[in-house]
Amino acid sequence: MRRRQYLGAVSIPALLALTGSASAQTLPEAQGFEPADVWVGPIGDRPDPGWVGFDNADGTVGYIASDTGEIAFLDVGTAAGWQTNDVFLKSHAESELPPPGSVEGQMAWNSDRKVPYWYDGNDIEYPVVGDDVLLSSVSVSNTTTETDIWDAGIDSGSIKVGRVYVIKLYGIFSTSSTSDNVTVRFYIGGVLVAEVTSTGKNSTDAPWSTKLSMTVREEGANGTVEPYANAKFNNASADDAEPAVTVDTTVPEEIQATAQWNNAKTDNTFTIQQGYMKEVS
Repeated sequence: MRRRQYLGAVSIPALLALTGSASAQTLPEAQGFEPADVWVGPIGDRPDPGWVGFDNADGTVGYIASDTGEIAFLDVGTAAGWQTNDVFLKSHAESELPPPGSVEGQMAWNSDRKVPYWYDGNDIEYPVVGDDVLLSSVSVSNTTTETDIWDAGIDSGSIKVGRVYVIKLYGIFSTSSTSDNVTVRFYIGGVLVAEVTSTGKNSTDAPWSTKLSMTVREEGANGTVEPYANAKFNNASADDAEPAVTVDTTVPEEIQATAQWNNAKTDNTFTIQQGYMKEVS
């Protein structure tokens, strides 16, 4: 079946039930549901309606496109071809999410955060989604000016108690002498939340990386986040544990990362090559 995964015989109504709020169930013959073979695979692998493999098939065939989410049905033996149905998750704004545990097993769409979520019986669970990916390298050289190297945004009202945001940045740097160092800082809404500084080592295209984790402790105009940053510059560790920082969670917030050299020299070069942010809860 060329990379397609055979799922077995299920009914089309049961398939639709799995995509909505209803639970999957065994449907008795008395209800008159028609069994169907359902496959899943890339949309480009979906066979043509006249595929020779359908010669001995009878009834209805279903296909779920793993790359586009499209669901299509084919009534084998007719000229109708693949028929598609749009199936959507229930959508809720952040302020209208049902209480955790009220609909165990339900999967829905958070229209404010633009991500799906589900209930595990106790809490709302979100997938780990990377965002604000750096698309091109940024370099800071021969200057002591603090320079923006990466930024991201968090929508108004989406900073909730218990949320954890993780930012990871990676790159290379070179120094002119052991007296030269570079500092990476993180800001939320212009407020400093963490900074890490390289140690005095001679470096040439040496690796550096930094990770900032922030847990939301309180919401509101005087909300707080608890930050922690850890970094490595040419394999030398540099960590920063700041106290809780006040953040207004009722408005959109911008997150910025900057780099700043202590000395302006031609050989002092700092480059960020990769960067992204993800929500892990």
